[in-house]
Amino acid sequence: MPDPAPQPAQPASRASRRRRATSGVAATVVAGRRRLLLALLAGCLSLGAAGYAWLFGDLPAVDGLAAPGPFQSSRILDRNGHLLYDLVDPQLGQRTLLPLAAVPRALRDATISTEDANFYSHPGVDGWGLLRALGTNLQGGQGLAGGSTITQQLARALLLSPQEAGERTLRRKLREALLAYQIEGRYSKDQVLALYLNSIYYGNMAYGVEAAAQAYFGKPARDLDLAEAALLAGLPQSPSRYNPLVNPDAAAARQRDVLDGMVKHGYLTAAQAATAAAEPLHFAQGRFPITAPHFAMYVRDLLEARFGQERVYRGGLTVDTTLDADMQAAAETIVRQHLAALAAQHVTNGAVVVLDASSGAIRTMVGSADYFDPAIDGQVNLALAPRQPGSAIKPLTYAAALARDYTAATVLPDIPAEYADGNGQTYVPANYDHQFHGPQRLRQALANSYNVPAVYTLHHVGVYGLVQLGRAAGLSTWDNSRRFGLALTLGGGEVRLLDLTGAYTAFANAGQAQPPYAITRVRDSAGQVLYDATRDPTLHPTPPLFGDHSAAVAWLIADILADNDARLPEFGPASPLLLSRRAAVKTGTTGDWRDNWTVGFTPDYVTGVWVGNSDNTPMQNSTGVTGAAPIWHDVMESIHQGRPARWLARPPDIRQVEICARSGLVPGPACHERVQEWFVDGTVPTATDTWQQDVAVDNSSGLLACPGAPPATYTIRNFLLLPAAYAPWAALAALPAPPTAYAPACAPTTGGSTAAGTVDLALTAPAANAVAGGLLTIQGRAAGRGLLDWTLAWGEGPAPARWQILASGGAADGTRPLATWATGDRGGVHTLRLVARLRTGGTLEVHNRINLDNIPPVAWITYPAAGTSLAGFVSGEQVPLQAEALDNSGIAAVLFYADRHLLGRRDAAPWTLMITPATLGAGPHQLSAVAVDLAGNRSPPAAVLVQR
Repeated sequence: MPDPAPQPAQPASRASRRRRATSGVAATVVAGRRRLLLALLAGCLSLGAAGYAWLFGDLPAVDGLAAPGPFQSSRILDRNGHLLYDLVDPQLGQRTLLPLAAVPRALRDATISTEDANFYSHPGVDGWGLLRALGTNLQGGQGLAGGSTITQQLARALLLSPQEAGERTLRRKLREALLAYQIEGRYSKDQVLALYLNSIYYGNMAYGVEAAAQAYFGKPARDLDLAEAALLAGLPQSPSRYNPLVNPDAAAARQRDVLDGMVKHGYLTAAQAATAAAEPLHFAQGRFPITAPHFAMYVRDLLEARFGQERVYRGGLTVDTTLDADMQAAAETIVRQHLAALAAQHVTNGAVVVLDASSGAIRTMVGSADYFDPAIDGQVNLALAPRQPGSAIKPLTYAAALARDYTAATVLPDIPAEYADGNGQTYVPANYDHQFHGPQRLRQALANSYNVPAVYTLHHVGVYGLVQLGRAAGLSTWDNSRRFGLALTLGGGEVRLLDLTGAYTAFANAGQAQPPYAITRVRDSAGQVLYDATRDPTLHPTPPLFGDHSAAVAWLIADILADNDARLPEFGPASPLLLSRRAAVKTGTTGDWRDNWTVGFTPDYVTGVWVGNSDNTPMQNSTGVTGAAPIWHDVMESIHQGRPARWLARPPDIRQVEICARSGLVPGPACHERVQEWFVDGTVPTATDTWQQDVAVDNSSGLLACPGAPPATYTIRNFLLLPAAYAPWAALAALPAPPTAYAPACAPTTGGSTAAGTVDLALTAPAANAVAGGLLTIQGRAAGRGLLDWTLAWGEGPAPARWQILASGGAADGTRPLATWATGDRGGVHTLRLVARLRTGGTLEVHNRINLDNIPPVAWITYPAAGTSLAGFVSGEQVPLQAEALDNSGIAAVLFYADRHLLGRRDAAPWTLMITPATLGAGPHQLSAVAVDLAGNRSPPAAVLVQR
């Protein structure tokens, strides 16, 4: 190689002053470290001739370091043996040697401060670090303490075999140390640094700084600026982990670490570092022979992580993968065609992942529309990039609820709601169409992707519960539940397309997710198997994700996502979600138009699609159903060609039952809209619908028809009587309410004159159509000179055939209690009848229909969990005490207690009370909640014990 400059160029001024200040002691430091190293090596040599031979007998010579060693290329094959990519050692053709003076000062400073801050003051080895490594090894540790110096890294990369370089043993460390010592005795510091910068691997098939500058930025190394130099200097430690084309966030974090190190060691000011960190980087690409480039690079990174770079590029490996090259080619073509049609909506990029549904094997990975197009940052693998999934995450939310206590018929409120976030703010979810849809069964809510019911359901499940489920399903980016809120179910937590597609395999596999994998087998140049996926314990299916009935829950989610009738209101009858065979599918769109998703499956394949822009600029009116779904549709049709249509086998613990479509309950006589729904054993509803009532309406007045009126004078109309929580929505929706007063023709029944005098007859409480239960006090009026006596009775249904007498009496002025009625365990519509016997010999009567509810509600606390510590909160800090409640007629209120002392109440959902832990005092505390339904029935207390 050309001779390097005789002296290193001077670092930044602050570093220059520091170096001049310490130059007087540098020689002493080096001499001391040489003595320490010699003493350490002498101790090793004292082991005798056998020990010397074991350690150093076959050490390579340090002369001629610039000459590359022998190699055998590795090959990446698809599942049918077709070559995807030949991993040729990049040193042979992608390395340009530079003299040290031609390497930018910023890159030299960044490298030294990051890899070896004491490079110019040690003899090639950090003696103290080597002693720490020896101590760790003697204690049985696997890793070696202390980082290697630049000289040691150079020795390892250029002089040790690929097998030995990948070992983490004390022997390798000692041999590496002696080689580094010999190198520094043969070459100057500047020559060592030049050799390092020209030889070290920077990833992306680039060895040396010139190849790295061209590979990543499309420019010579001399033109790198500080930001670019800092990014490159951070790569050698782990080129795969910090690859900016695959893991841009990790690369940016590593770049900041490098810049911080340069500030620490005097090469930069903090302001210079901040400016460099904020600079946007632009990557360049070049074309080379490769099939499925994003997948091939993904496999390359996996190989490097497992076997080390030297063995991958020089070991002659044969790598059998899961990819189907024909499927891949079809998907790439489909993506390009659809993106061309979406150009007017500023949609420039897309990604597709296809997994074998039964195994998780990656059959297709399209990471961008064009790997070689720098205008869209084509080399960035968007199948691995964290992006917000929008509503595509909702199936996991609903699966968590079904695994707990919801059913597909559970009615969820799609009405205005506010949720406290614990920081004095409120979260108010809204639907994509900016409308509220009232009560929605879970099937409808999920199929139509309504946001408000999804947030209500996550509030019920708990953010922590969903995060734990997501992590178990393979969402690697959900690392900390504390950074998420209720918007998580609407896509507020970034995921990778590969991970989310893998999570959907759980719905196709009885609740067990299949981890996506790319490599089936790796053989060395002699044909020896180094890796076999069938023996990889990390590829086993997850344990059942959805509880005791995991298979049934997974099947229910799949059935809902495949229900084209259920999604008609939002998606219409012929959307791209409909295939030529049955398939389950869910779309997702972020509120800022930056991400479109569609993920769906059959028993054969799970396919995930993302479209958007690499630079995160928003699209224009492109949604999951218009942007990603057409690509998903065409990919799914393509990969299923020639395969018989089939669907998931129904689990044995699930059955179909007829329910009332509005309430999800057992149909009552007034329920005229009925549907069939699937239920897990033990969850079939037992309560009878009371939401709908048939009412006789007088044709002329629109009021209640008179008792005994001729049929020709009235019409039976069906009314929806919703729980009180829906009243504001019902008013805005102009939902018809049943009349509560009788027609004028019935005036004699509620007052007036007879030949024998006036009569005042009325039932005042419970009010008409009220919900009531327990021991009822029935009030009314029965007075007037024309009244002889009265009788009060009740009957079952809106038009009873039999009556049970409750009380009787004579005339008395004013409204008063007429009787008490122990309603027992009765439920449903009942009718009260008050009959007056007149002095003239005739009768008058009034009726009131009421809804009896004697089933207590059920309540439970969703946050905090039992055992949660509330210690550490200062005065004034608040946390939410969250509860959930269910009832057949509706919840009127939830009461919250701490140690049986009432803290407060909420009269409308969400059932959340903000509490101040600091006011609870020391010791454990029992937090509890009691739900009260519209009939006054109270639930048993739901309690958790928390620490303080």
